[in-house]
Amino acid sequence: MSFDMSQFYQVFFDESEEHLAAIEAILLRIDPAAPPAEGIAEIFRAAHSIKGSAATFGFDDMATLTHAMENLLDRVRKGELALQRGMVEAVLAACDVLRAQLDAHRGSAGAADPQAAAVALARLQACGEVPAAPPPQGGHGDGLELNFVLSRVVAGSEVLIDSLFDALGELGEVRTLSRPPADAADGVWTLALRGCAAEERVRAALDLFVEPGTLEIAALAAPSAAAAMQPLPGEEIAADGSYGFFLPAPQPAALDDVPPVSPPASPPVAAEEGGRERTGTGHSIRVGVDKVDQMINLVGELVITRSILQEAANVVDPALAERLLAGLGLLERNTRELQESVMAIRMVPISRVFSRFPRLVRELADSLGKEVELVLAGEHTELDKSVVERVADPLTHLVRNALDHGLEGPQERLAAGKAARGRLSLSARHEGGQIVIEVADDGRGLDRQRVLARARASALPVDEGMSDAELWQLLFLPGFSTAESVSALSGRGVGMDVVRHNVDALGGSIELDSVDGVGTRVVVRLPLTLAIMDGMTVAVGRETYVLPLAQIVESLQVDAEAVHRIGGVARMIRVRGEYLPVVALGERFAVPGAERDWLRAIMVLVEAGGRRAALMVDALLGQQQVVIKSLETHYRRVHGFSAATILGNGEVALIVDVGALVDASRVQAELAA
Repeated sequence: MSFDMSQFYQVFFDESEEHLAAIEAILLRIDPAAPPAEGIAEIFRAAHSIKGSAATFGFDDMATLTHAMENLLDRVRKGELALQRGMVEAVLAACDVLRAQLDAHRGSAGAADPQAAAVALARLQACGEVPAAPPPQGGHGDGLELNFVLSRVVAGSEVLIDSLFDALGELGEVRTLSRPPADAADGVWTLALRGCAAEERVRAALDLFVEPGTLEIAALAAPSAAAAMQPLPGEEIAADGSYGFFLPAPQPAALDDVPPVSPPASPPVAAEEGGRERTGTGHSIRVGVDKVDQMINLVGELVITRSILQEAANVVDPALAERLLAGLGLLERNTRELQESVMAIRMVPISRVFSRFPRLVRELADSLGKEVELVLAGEHTELDKSVVERVADPLTHLVRNALDHGLEGPQERLAAGKAARGRLSLSARHEGGQIVIEVADDGRGLDRQRVLARARASALPVDEGMSDAELWQLLFLPGFSTAESVSALSGRGVGMDVVRHNVDALGGSIELDSVDGVGTRVVVRLPLTLAIMDGMTVAVGRETYVLPLAQIVESLQVDAEAVHRIGGVARMIRVRGEYLPVVALGERFAVPGAERDWLRAIMVLVEAGGRRAALMVDALLGQQQVVIKSLETHYRRVHGFSAATILGNGEVALIVDVGALVDASRVQAELAA
């Protein structure tokens, strides 16, 4: 009976990504001069896991590369080689190639470059060519060959066989040369044990596992020059190249375009150190994102259904429908708990994005000749997986910009009275219903006059009276750049406009603050989720809009003394000593029949990006959960609105982009002043 493993491909892809991330994180954290043993052991196990799984699925290119990586790490782990910076760079380069190969097998990218794989393989092999330490005297220098028959108790227990490999793994590197068929309990096992020359220790380790009198120990012949790919201990290689415990699986369609990798020169033999990797008994399972998305969509439909029922219940006499209303209250509570539980499944830490920056910063700093200290904070802050995936590119560009434009070289910093080492910080935190991500540096900052000069050279309408906040917004225009020259990193005016576009597409906002000679700070604000939110429905004329509840501060009515005008144009209200610009939604969106009298209208005070404004509406209709429906699927981005939703009465309501309206009101007020 064939065993279809195609269903497990995604598990392999996800686990391999995690292993590669772990390898990079550990290598960037440790000191090559004094690497911790547990750190080397961890990256060795990660490489081993990728190799074994890749070989099982038939991804020979990945298996070949991770096999070389594993061999190198194994020698470092055993103390035969000292970890050096060149080794670290070789392993990191191999991780890049493995990611490309992984994307190719996943079908999300074209075929991986075989030349890059060959170069990475050669670098790993070259790092491992340093002569090994001489073997201990008085034994078999090349290792031992072990032949034995397992006791009947051990032969019938995979757990005990694992224990045998664990015991031998503590003495050296274990390779399975041959094993009896599964139904032959008295068959002969043949193992190779390298790194151990003391027969007494081997006999003591195997004493409890083998039949008395069956253990034979001999010197191990020298290995062939070409190492082959091996399965895990206790597994076999069939005539068709598959492992004994698994039948060959069909290849995914995405592999058709991937060039084949040349097979090893010598026939493969079963081998691995330390025994078969055990399957843990953890309390978690892997679930495909598509299944989680389906659950979220169903919860969204449930929220809409609940709103429809609530809308219908509002016209029923409470005295006649007491049980109905009680049931709706229970449904609302259960729906909210269900929604929160399902959304929590999609929440992942932003460390998934932050973890890529230590290496990026190190490599770019080296190429630019700069000394940079990277400080990460709030790495465990969680947000929706879809947001994490789409925010990676904007943050990468901001980090590259800070390294190239913001931070100075050591000599320039010393001349300015700063420390030679620059500081770049990335932080994340929750603020209301949003996540706030900051990218800050203590570099040269922005020169106001230089930005003005570039703006005039680009024929942009600017003047000396512009505020810094207005001026910095020019940096997000297409084609605008303050770089003196074009480099491999920047200077072409492409990037910051794309950053803003990507952030806007997520329903977020971005702001920039800079002080000449002190540094620059970029703040990105994003919604925690793109699926469901709490909103306040408001009436404007005959239209109904939704305001994100997390951005509402309060609502009130004002008297004539609180209303002020600036320059005869911009209107503001004074609330507890603070002057706030007003956006009349009826005028802004040209809604017929909207309230125009400021004294009868409702002022909803909102906050976005640290700034406040008042939105003028006719009435507050109520608070409810709404399902977010993207507008950009069918329309271009509509200024002033971030999305839409379906109300309980079946009508479509637009969700107001509070951040965009607050920014527009502030600009209008500053121009009027």
